[in-house]
Amino acid sequence: SGLWSTSIGQQALACQSQSGSCDYGAGWGRLTNSGRSNPPSWLEPVTDENWTDGGEHAGFEAGSQTQMVVFPQAGIYASVLSNTDGNSEEVAQTMIKEVLAWVKNLPDASPTPTPPTPTPPTPTPPTPTPPTPSPDVFVC
Repeated sequence: SGLWSTSIGQQALACQSQSGSCDYGAGWGRLTNSGRSNPPSWLEPVTDENWTDGGEHAGFEAGSQTQMVVFPQAGIYASVLSNTDGNSEEVAQTMIKEVLAWVKNLPDASPTPTPPTPTPPTPTPPTPTPPTPSPDVFVC
């Protein structure tokens, strides 16, 4: 479940080139492990992650910029939508770099099992001892 099925994601990031260079999928830039050695500066926070099946998409219109990255094998998905007018042409990339650096410092989101609380032993009721007759009491 989610935004895309695995099949749709694989299709979007499949090589669309007919010339042998596989830098682009269907509207997505392809990010592969070979690209980790010389990435654009905005991807530096994740160069030690697994980029298998990775991708990025950016866009802009007057007054806005976007940047999205997916690294499914590393469990990293991030996007930025910014309002900008007359600012740097790299606002979204600058912001996503900060987001990726922040995401890298998050604790592991997998659930940590809670150790069981020891249960105190159930006390055994004392065994009653029969009364000892007094020498001056006659028991029939």
